Amino acid sequence: MKNLFFAFSWIFLSTGVILTSVAGVQFYLQGISWQEFLGNPGEAVRASITSSAEQEKQAKITTFMEVQDART
Repeated sequence: MKNLFFAFSWIFLSTGVILTSVAGVQFYLQGISWQEFLGNPGEAVRASITSSAEQEKQAKITTFMEVQDART
């Protein structure tokens, strides 16, 4: 019975290590794709400093797009 417990322990431990490694690689690759999407950090800074009028316009566009998506 003890051998069976150790066998399952190793199986679960190995599965956990493999799944954690795969998740880590996916998280790392997702970070790279976001860097490519943003281009350089300056774009993120410029996007956060936009005027309030521009932010309102963007919010209205986003709201409209969300409403349109909800109807489909």
